[in-house]
Amino acid sequence: MAADDFRNTISANLSAGSSFDHQPSAGVEDVLLAAGCVTADGSAPSTISAVRVHQINGTDNDSINMDGNDGNMANLWFVHTVMSDNTNYWRIFNMGSTGDTGIAYVTHG
Repeated sequence: MAADDFRNTISANLSAGSSFDHQPSAGVEDVLLAAGCVTADGSAPSTISAVRVHQINGTDNDSINMDGNDGNMANLWFVHTVMSDNTNYWRIFNMGSTGDTGIAYVTHG
């Protein structure tokens, strides 16, 4: 994995309410580009994937909590840079029905 690599992680058939972690190797930083699942939250026309993103450090599990069904979440995805490294990493929750859940990210360093 090198700087400026675009990557994705997909957890196939993740059950509703379940999660997976994305923790880069030491010395690597990733920038979240998108997160999605098979279910949409919100009211049309402003729907967004039913995904919740926590940035955690193994102790504080809600230092950032981005939820697809949380008011202005659709706008937040486009203006908020969410970084992860080996210490502060992401926990991705599927808040919709059972199905594939994934993230897209770019390696920063």
